Amino acid sequence: MKMQNVLKTVAIAAVAVSLSPVLTSATVFADVTPGVQCIATTTTLPGNQKFTKDVTIKTGTTLIIGNDLRIEKGIKVTVEAGASLVVKGQLFAVDNDVINNYGTINARTIELETQSVINNYSLVEAWFISVHEPGIALDGQLNNLLGGITRPRKSNPTIDFVRHSIIVNGDAANLPDFKFEEFGTGKVTQMMDDSGRIKLLNNPELFGKKGWLYQIDGLGRSQNAEGVKEWIEIPARNDKRFADTDALGAIKVNNNTITGLKGGNYSYELTAYKAITDSLHDSDPLFSLDLPTNAKTFKVPTAGFYELTASYTDDYGTVLFPDAFTFTVK
Repeated sequence: MKMQNVLKTVAIAAVAVSLSPVLTSATVFADVTPGVQCIATTTTLPGNQKFTKDVTIKTGTTLIIGNDLRIEKGIKVTVEAGASLVVKGQLFAVDNDVINNYGTINARTIELETQSVINNYSLVEAWFISVHEPGIALDGQLNNLLGGITRPRKSNPTIDFVRHSIIVNGDAANLPDFKFEEFGTGKVTQMMDDSGRIKLLNNPELFGKKGWLYQIDGLGRSQNAEGVKEWIEIPARNDKRFADTDALGAIKVNNNTITGLKGGNYSYELTAYKAITDSLHDSDPLFSLDLPTNAKTFKVPTAGFYELTASYTDDYGTVLFPDAFTFTVK
């Protein structure tokens, strides 16, 4: 295909701290292209991969990279119309690379260095795109040609009942902002992402609302369209599902046995003190122990004053519940 007039050239400003995971010389990449330069069937490759030769992804096929993709110096990559390149991590063009996209490129982040270029005729989706500072010799660029579009990836928002938050699949190291457009009224509220989640307690007026959530920044100057609107229904603040995530809400102690432990992603620590009265104890703990994983009950070993604390861990990190459940065993 012959290039027509350039409709729009986009260059993204530099940042003091990289917007993408740092790829070091110690990072190991498998070579996708030893003697194979055409991807003619849909292919999934796990882990980090690299292109050391020119690559064409043929119409009707998809190449999925399980983590990061490094494109070595001077490589040309062509994504044909109806083809897709999906990079689960960072797409990193090192030096004077040219990527001609007539299909779809979807990456978590994209970094273009040392005059590397994406000529986009169709669709590029990423949470963040970074290049060197515009105007200097080593500047990279993304050119939207013939109606090409660059936009944020879909966030696939879900409610995190433990954290009273909306989880979005953004890069936790970066902070794009979102808009919530209320169904029926059209009222728009701006919401800031906090390490991959939007804290509903920062916008308590949105509890019980339903509408559309979409990213409004995060791609710098490369963004020429807002993110795809995605429907979400935010439960009321008193929704039982919020209460059900309380790690200590169902705890009871009877006959020296703790019941109501949740198991699963929840962890519990029991700390013992010498009891002075039912509500007072020595300041120095006698011992602490982690309760068995997935236990729903636990027999307290000795008499004393006890504090039971809890935490919750998932792919988004660990939540430490601030309060403790206290009780005395005689």
